[in-house]
Parts: sequence; structure tokens; C-alpha cells
Amino acid sequence: MVYGEPFFYACNRYEAKKQEGVYDETERREMAKNSLERYTHYYERWASNQSSRQKALADLHQMQTVHVCYITFAIFCISLYLPFATLSERMVYKIAHVSF
Repeated sequence: MVYGEPFFYACNRYEAKKQEGVYDETERREMAKNSLERYTHYYERWASNQSSRQKALADLHQMQTVHVCYITFAIFCISLYLPFATLSERMVYKIAHVSF
């Protein structure tokens, strides 16, 4: 660790090889490019997952608020209509039996 530079950490093996001249400027640029590409790849995956998560939460909220109200209303309407439907069927049945 280099003192005097806060939050900076250099790997001892890298520093030793750099002093020996193992890593030249083109290799450093290539390593930096690879690191940037790897970071970009994982960031894009994270951003895509975050977007999917937010859409799923919005869909869940819509289902809980809007669609449940529609379903509840439809069930309520059917429950109101059902007694009248059975009553009318009974009346049609009685009329059919009386006329024959």
C-alpha cells in the first residue's frame, strides 16, 4: 500500500513486474480495455435485470389494484344476475309445462 494516497491499493506482484518491465504500455492498455469491457458487460446485465424487476413490480401493482377490481366487479355482477336467471328459467319451464 502506498501511504499518502488514500484508498489506493496496488498489488505487490503487479508493481514488481511493472518495475521489471514485464508489462509494457500496450499490455496495460489491453488489460484496461478488457477490464472496461467486462465491467460494461456486467453493468448491462444488472441494468437489464433492474429494468425487468421494476416492470414486474409495476405489473404486480397494476394487478393488485386494477385487475382485482375488474374481477371483483364481474363476480358481483354475476352473483346479482344469477338469481334472476334461475328464476326466469323456472318460469319458462312452468310455462312450457302448462301449455302442453
